[in-house]
Amino acid sequence: MKILSVFNKFVHNPKNIGLLLVSATLLALVLKNSAVGSVYDKVLATVFSLPLGFTTISKPITLWINDGLMAIFFFYVGLEIKRELLEGELNSFQKASLPVFGALGGLIIPILLYKYFVQDTHIYKDGWAIPAATDIAFALAVLSFISSKSTPAMKVVLLAMAIIDDIAAVLIIAFFYTPAIDSNFLTWLTVPILGLIFLNLNNIYKTCLYIPFGLVLWFLVLKSGIHATLAGILFSFFIPLKSTRTLESPLISIEKKLHPIALGLILPIFALTNSGVILSVSSVLNLPHPMTYGIISGLFFGKQLGVYLSVRIASYFGVCQLPETITWSQFYGVSLLMGIGFTMSLFIANLSFVDPEVLDRARLSILIASLFSGIAGFIVLKISTRKD
Repeated sequence: MKILSVFNKFVHNPKNIGLLLVSATLLALVLKNSAVGSVYDKVLATVFSLPLGFTTISKPITLWINDGLMAIFFFYVGLEIKRELLEGELNSFQKASLPVFGALGGLIIPILLYKYFVQDTHIYKDGWAIPAATDIAFALAVLSFISSKSTPAMKVVLLAMAIIDDIAAVLIIAFFYTPAIDSNFLTWLTVPILGLIFLNLNNIYKTCLYIPFGLVLWFLVLKSGIHATLAGILFSFFIPLKSTRTLESPLISIEKKLHPIALGLILPIFALTNSGVILSVSSVLNLPHPMTYGIISGLFFGKQLGVYLSVRIASYFGVCQLPETITWSQFYGVSLLMGIGFTMSLFIANLSFVDPEVLDRARLSILIASLFSGIAGFIVLKISTRKD
């Protein structure tokens, strides 16, 4: 219990989450490029089977992480999105207008840049959504190193834009990265959904009653051909936000409990298993490529320009305005942090490409662009907050 308490306290600090993600990424790179590289690959390719009596789910460890653990992460993200939409920073047009314009600009420009460089090259065109993603945990970790009176307001703006980014990422995965759908399993999805609706409408707050329906929902989504992570998002929308005199809000309670697991365990594990890229002279020489240009320019240039210019233009026409405590130079620093795609971009890359060589090039491009965005954002914010 003491270890869990220490861990919970450790991951409560965004700096430590960033440290965990960096450490996991570096460890993945070291393992992949060392004498145990083949062992690393073999472990990730090991098939693990889960017998369920009526059927058996067999997947390599990598897919158990990407389809299973990441479904839990997206469930956590979904809880956060629902809370912000109903009670938080996105519950009115006035509050949501700035992050909505910023997120939309940061979505459209990176995609257009990727499309410009890649054109219609068949093997690479599916990666168009890679530079559209933002890693909330990593971006907040970088921002946490900035000590300023403007930091709380910048955190709210960054978090709101990143959440809208996540909503867009979920919709993109649902509509553009879903293979052939099995209509039989899709039909059976109505059973757990109706069960969850019944619990929610009858104001049942015992979370233990929701979990079985959530597990069945995940299984059916997985078998239907829709990406399993979407089950996490869908499940989260049925968790009640309301509280009673004696019971805390189930949504807030679960969100608190999942915070250390989602950000302190699942994301680092995902980074460890998906960031392994061969770093060699040949990999560096092979880096110049239209797809590389599309990802790096999209994340580093497209994100900052899309976010900053769209909000600047919307502000000029009076549609939105910056919080009083944030200057435009500080908002530009926040715009740069939106280019840290990292885990979310890696996740979409895994859905986009099958060829190992193409996937490795995409991963390396994501790491480079995220590193540039993080460093540039930190420098701009450090300089712009010097007088605070």
